Amino acid sequence: MAAAKKTNGVERAPDRLNIQGTKPPIFYVALAEKILSDREELHIHALGSCIEAAVGAADRLSSNGLATVTKIHTDKGGRSNATAQIVITVKRASNFGDLYEKQKKDRESRAGEHEARVAAVEKEAPKKEKKAEKKPKKKAEDKKTPASDKVDAARKTLTEQTKPGIHTDKDDLAATAQKVTEARYALYAAEKRLYPTVYPPPPAGDGADVFDAADEAGEGAVTYKEMSK
Repeated sequence: MAAAKKTNGVERAPDRLNIQGTKPPIFYVALAEKILSDREELHIHALGSCIEAAVGAADRLSSNGLATVTKIHTDKGGRSNATAQIVITVKRASNFGDLYEKQKKDRESRAGEHEARVAAVEKEAPKKEKKAEKKPKKKAEDKKTPASDKVDAARKTLTEQTKPGIHTDKDDLAATAQKVTEARYALYAAEKRLYPTVYPPPPAGDGADVFDAADEAGEGAVTYKEMSK
């Protein structure tokens, strides 16, 4: 961008903006707005690959109502291998001051909202990290206790009564299944855990339905229909 000029001893922004480098159009729009706040007219110059940014900046100024494009001049210097250049002349809108201040406040407001969101995220980050540091809960283990021993004893009896080839009276099966359920219920009431954590299936044979019934009967009820299968 050209150096500032002085008029009557007062430094004024130049009326020329050179587009250089690879910055996006919005960068040059901000520069153009500052110049137009002090000048009636602005000439936007660009060469080669920078022409696209110059056109984008001029278009943004026009669409925002801050300026009007009054002239576009392109030139290659009369040589086929010369670098293309463009000069876009824009004139400041009559209500530029009001629009410029309004857009400036809008940008500041959005910036403030963005900073608030960032601050909120940063505030929550330590909490999330602290939660992540917490060790995962261990799965319930089949810890042995006097109460679990009673469950094992009742289940062992039921296993013996339901082995393939063993015929046990249905009333005896129901009574044993009832004891298994009662033992498991007593253990849960005392230790607030299930035992076994995962109820294992019985050996293949006649006792499958008995084990299922003993496990599913929340209050110890085992039907004769399940026993007779």
